Amino acid sequence: MDTHNFQTVAEVTESALLDILREAWRSGGLNPNGTLPQEIQLPAGMALGPFTLADGTVQFPQDQIRIDLNPGINGVNLTLGVIADLEIQNPPVPSATLFNITADVTLRVPIGQAPDPGAPINLAVLLANLPANAVDVVITSGNPFANVLANGPAEFIHKLYQNGTIPHLVQDIPLGFPPFAMKASVEFFDDENNPARQISVGFLPGQMQINLPCAVRFYDITGGIGPLGLASPMGMIAIAQLTMPFSNTGAQIHIGLDSATSNLINIQPAPGLEGANYTANKTSVDTILGAGSFENAIRTGFVTAANVFFAVLPPVDFDIPTLADLETQVEGFIRTEMNSRRYVVLWAPTDAVGGVVITNITPKVLNDTLAIALNAGPGADANALVNFIPVPCDFAIGLDDDFVEEKLKSEIAAKFPGGFPVTLPEADTDGHTVRINSFSMKLIDGAIEAKGSVTLVDEILGSIDVGASFTAHIGLRWKDNASGGQMLEPFLIEEPDIDVELGFLGWLLVFLVGFLTGGLIGGLILTVILAIVIEIAESIGADKIFDSAGNLAGIAAWPVKLPNIGTISARFKNPVDIYATGIRFIGEMSATSTSKAGLDSASANGPYSASASSALLFNGGLDKVFSQPTWLFGDGQSSVLRRPTHRYADSGLYVAKLRIAVSETGGVTTRNFTPVHLKNVQPKVSFDLLELSIDEGQEVEITAKFTDPEWLDKHTAIFDWGDDSKPTVGVVSETNLEPEAKGTVVAKHAWCDNGNYQVRLRVSDDDGGIGEAVLPVVVKNVKPVVTSEETLCVLVGQPVQMQATFEDNGWCDTHTAYWDFGDCQQKNAFVTETNEPPKAKGKVEVCHEWAHCGTYLTTITVRDDDGGEGLATTVVHAVELKNPMMEDGFRFPYPPASGRKDRVAKGWHPYAEPALSFDKDAARQPREWLFFPENFVEWDGRRAQGLDFKGAIQAGIHQQICANVGWEYEFSAAWHLVSPRQTGRVCIGIDPLGGSNPNAAQIVWRELPPGEQEWQNISVRAKAQRDEITLFLGGIDRFGGENTIYLDDAHLCQIQPTFCPPATPPEEPCKESCVNFDDLQIGSEFAANPGGLPNLTHHNIDFFSAANLWISDTNVPPPAHHLLNFTPRGIRVRLPQSVKQVKVTLHSNGGGPDFKLETLLGNSVIASITPNLASSTEQEFTLTAVALDGFTVRGDHMELSLVKICFCTEDKPVETDGHHDMK
Repeated sequence: MDTHNFQTVAEVTESALLDILREAWRSGGLNPNGTLPQEIQLPAGMALGPFTLADGTVQFPQDQIRIDLNPGINGVNLTLGVIADLEIQNPPVPSATLFNITADVTLRVPIGQAPDPGAPINLAVLLANLPANAVDVVITSGNPFANVLANGPAEFIHKLYQNGTIPHLVQDIPLGFPPFAMKASVEFFDDENNPARQISVGFLPGQMQINLPCAVRFYDITGGIGPLGLASPMGMIAIAQLTMPFSNTGAQIHIGLDSATSNLINIQPAPGLEGANYTANKTSVDTILGAGSFENAIRTGFVTAANVFFAVLPPVDFDIPTLADLETQVEGFIRTEMNSRRYVVLWAPTDAVGGVVITNITPKVLNDTLAIALNAGPGADANALVNFIPVPCDFAIGLDDDFVEEKLKSEIAAKFPGGFPVTLPEADTDGHTVRINSFSMKLIDGAIEAKGSVTLVDEILGSIDVGASFTAHIGLRWKDNASGGQMLEPFLIEEPDIDVELGFLGWLLVFLVGFLTGGLIGGLILTVILAIVIEIAESIGADKIFDSAGNLAGIAAWPVKLPNIGTISARFKNPVDIYATGIRFIGEMSATSTSKAGLDSASANGPYSASASSALLFNGGLDKVFSQPTWLFGDGQSSVLRRPTHRYADSGLYVAKLRIAVSETGGVTTRNFTPVHLKNVQPKVSFDLLELSIDEGQEVEITAKFTDPEWLDKHTAIFDWGDDSKPTVGVVSETNLEPEAKGTVVAKHAWCDNGNYQVRLRVSDDDGGIGEAVLPVVVKNVKPVVTSEETLCVLVGQPVQMQATFEDNGWCDTHTAYWDFGDCQQKNAFVTETNEPPKAKGKVEVCHEWAHCGTYLTTITVRDDDGGEGLATTVVHAVELKNPMMEDGFRFPYPPASGRKDRVAKGWHPYAEPALSFDKDAARQPREWLFFPENFVEWDGRRAQGLDFKGAIQAGIHQQICANVGWEYEFSAAWHLVSPRQTGRVCIGIDPLGGSNPNAAQIVWRELPPGEQEWQNISVRAKAQRDEITLFLGGIDRFGGENTIYLDDAHLCQIQPTFCPPATPPEEPCKESCVNFDDLQIGSEFAANPGGLPNLTHHNIDFFSAANLWISDTNVPPPAHHLLNFTPRGIRVRLPQSVKQVKVTLHSNGGGPDFKLETLLGNSVIASITPNLASSTEQEFTLTAVALDGFTVRGDHMELSLVKICFCTEDKPVETDGHHDMK
């Protein structure tokens, strides 16, 4: 051992230094300075590359503190194991929510003197202001962002589905390939419980493919190839595959959704009848047009439509931190913490030493030890120092040989200031006279060698001196004492070597041995050893222990106190090694923290995964009396139990946080975060009925119930009725209270045709989970209801179009009809019909004429295509004009007592009444008339009705005949008038009310002057107002002339009205509420919000957009009003309730002429239009549906603004004193 000219060299092993540093960690809760941290709490808002921290915590486990001595920097490589939990604000995808990482942080820290005011002399590891290259971070848990890079694209697509950006239902898509046409309904799925219905993604070089499971239902199928038509409805299941540009740089992901192209793959028939129809249709078409024709046409039509509703998807770009970003962040908060703690003292002399004289300290780091070289002498060389600590000791102290021997010499000189020879007092020599001639001590390998010579004067015979020389090898050893310290004591390694003059004298030998060990020389040796002990204590700053008399009783092996940390417990061990170059003292040491707090670090023991709403047991370790646990489950709930059980109300990714607070003095509070993955649970659905039996066309309200253990889930429902109609979005009412969500789904439907159907209800939660139920429905046929006239008057020999109407609740039924006319004749009738809900309506027409007068019972029978028959009867009165040709005889119409000789054609009745005249002379003249049969002046045949009339008179014949109200009748006759004064006129008339008074105001008359002396024809037309009309035929003279008129060849023709169905009464107007934006401040902006929250809620209406919304004003068109502006990426509007109609007023700010306006119910697009709007104009657009609760506007390249929204409510108008939120 060689101290290389340092007075003292103390060496400590690497393991002993590690023990000190780990106890410095233990004291970290007591002292924020001069110790090592057990934990760090990271503030929100800290940057992690492009991410921002929401919360963070770091733990430094004690057993992961490691050191490696680093001679190159004369310091240590201090390695801290790091457990870090980093929670991210607004993560772009769930896998970026929480990063649990472990790391090794290696600090290359120098050893030097720290500025500790309590220990001005010290050696410490210096933690503050480390150079740039002094910190290395190695992430030992692997790249935490690899999961985001690998799974982030798929997670983002799932997110787009959940927030409705990817539609769940699109209806009324026009598809077709000539000569066929049809509509389609597409339902997209993303159910994690059903791999066949879960969205997946795949990758090609530079591209990403999104596979969207879908069910496509085709209905309202029309067209055909010759006799070949397609069975309707039909259905298929398939994958809608979107291919788009994709890049992943490791720091950024780009998904070019706005450039996606569509395809339809993995086409399979749907289950049940719809799939069977699909297969049959495919076989039929492929047989005619060639294999694959059918699916290719379906695929082409789907792709054309899909490219429209997928074109509005926005591009996706999000940045991801790199490993370098993370390492930089870890290095940053480690540096901040180390700068705060500044240093950790490894050695500091005890204050009570007092006599410590340290002129300089030279720390020297060797490969495996730290050498503390004190008080350098001339030629001192720290670089020459080597490890002199023997295994398994923790430390060693070396004293320089020059220093020790100088101490030996100085103590001898102090004892014998006059030098040698010196005669000792007889009191000290047991009565002998002893003269010391020489005495010296020095270090040799293995011992302190004491040499000298003495003379015992007059020892033989009182006059003879005896001389002796001696050499003694003295060892040193440590002895524990009762005071707790240790004291160094000398001992003779072997018997002294004594050379006695005059031969061996036993008594003299005994005297000399005692003289060396217990006598004056022995005392001198003890004095020297005591000086060495004091030097040890003072050189290393260890405590001295004194007895009650003030005498040094022992020393501590090492300074007891460690500033900011605790104490050192050290013991010297034997042997004490003595070399010619110095003395080595060895020993063991251990550090003890001042903190007595129990150790209890938070460990959440995650991750956890389970089905949502199940009881999940969290394991926070064993209970300890000195610490208090707190669990934050990430859903707003908490627990103070160590091992709590918790139910989550919704599926998803949660961050559970365990906090452990050690309550004892010096205890720390640590936290640990863990992910909790909760798998979605599908709702359970059931119908109230086991089976439903109804009539066709009967609208029925169907109710189903559902439960969902995820009680916070919101639900939508879609009814597939199993017939040739599009699915219906059900009306959902639900409660969302623990322990489960409960709800009902209601929808109304009527089947247009009888048959057996299956109603399939799908209830979807807001995470894509689907519950299904099936209700068998038996729809019974209902016979058509036929309506015809109760009675009908027809003229014999004149064709009549018999007419009837019918209605059939089964509006898909087609019909045939036949008419039995009651005259032994029956004909198939011509049927025209409309087959639209709520009823099929039609008319039946057939032409017939009755050959004979009589009353006939006619029956119209209408048969539907399922065999149901409806009947109606009409009583037909077949009549004819009596004696129209005047050939069937005459009669005396007046009684004999009248004395009149008039004769009138049978079937006719005479009339003669004064005519209104303004000629007073004519009015005073007598009126005369006479009816007679004419045998010579006739139109045809052998007879005509003759009439002489004179004066202001109208006279003639009339006849009543049954008629049909609303029909027109044309009455005509031949006439010949002889009127010498030309004052007479022929007149013909019809009384539509069937009266017999020729002066009645309602009679429709027609008159003609005499004209040429020839037979002529006259006619009149009137519409019957009762079931009988009266026909008038005769002459009139208002000027009192004398006239003769001949009447013949009367004819009556019936004119049947055109058939018109009854008018439908108009619907009552709805109650309308309107909302504009005039109460919002111009310049207000409303930012996009994460998690599906609206940018703006205004008057209870929610407005969503992927970009900012803002308020501006315009006076085009006047007056000035406010606009809610949005980018071409579009806006989605959610109304406060389901309505049937909404009116949207839009303002065009320029750009392209067209845009898309989609009607929504829930997350489903139920209708879509693509209107035009000229720049700088406004227009109102009306959207209607059975039920709707929102709409989207997408402008593509067009800049649009919302002006006003008006909608019809089912009950009271929406209040307009709502609120709005500004971001």
